[in-house]
Amino acid sequence: MAANDANVSDKEKKLGFTEVEAQPYSKDSLEASVRSCAAESAQAAALAAASTKKCADYLPAFGFLATSSVDWSPKHLARVKLEAQPMLEIVVRGHEELGSHTWYVLDCAIWRPCLEFARSEWRCYRRLAHLRQGLHDPVKEILGSGYESFSSTPFAGIGGRSGTTARLRSWCQTLCRCINDAQAPPLAVSVTLQLLAAPTKDVAMIALARTCAEDIYGSLAS
Repeated sequence: MAANDANVSDKEKKLGFTEVEAQPYSKDSLEASVRSCAAESAQAAALAAASTKKCADYLPAFGFLATSSVDWSPKHLARVKLEAQPMLEIVVRGHEELGSHTWYVLDCAIWRPCLEFARSEWRCYRRLAHLRQGLHDPVKEILGSGYESFSSTPFAGIGGRSGTTARLRSWCQTLCRCINDAQAPPLAVSVTLQLLAAPTKDVAMIALARTCAEDIYGSLAS
């Protein structure tokens, strides 16, 4: 019996298994696989949102109220003036090497300045390709001439060169400002939240969305 077949049963041999294939995955390999699946799924959802331009039914789960893919609801715009709207945060904490790829660590949150509770926080991991193809490219297309707001914070260059993390951090900060000031249309926000895999079932997010469904002139917005 060959050394490579020592730990493989006759049944496994008939099925074409080898000792190498029968070995369990390492912890890092499993983590890389989980991250890849999550990121690919999020990117697909973001690109689907950009393609279908349907977001008015998706955004209320995060407190953002829109009447179409290009127009915010009067209630949301009134909240922006009062600084009582949902606020998106994206903080690029750094990067990690895993599974022969560089993963950027994004700490995200949605909250309302007028509330002491209902702050939803989550972390996601994305490669530069995910951030470029699933976020930067569709957002740039959606904003059109409005993308000039990013002129002082250009997106990271191709290849993950030195300074990529800093560029991503600055670019995401500009994106959040555009979203929080309602300068970005609803579709851009939908694409962003899909790429970040914002949690619709988080208890804090549900509470936040519920407050946003209330009348703008209620006590929470006064």
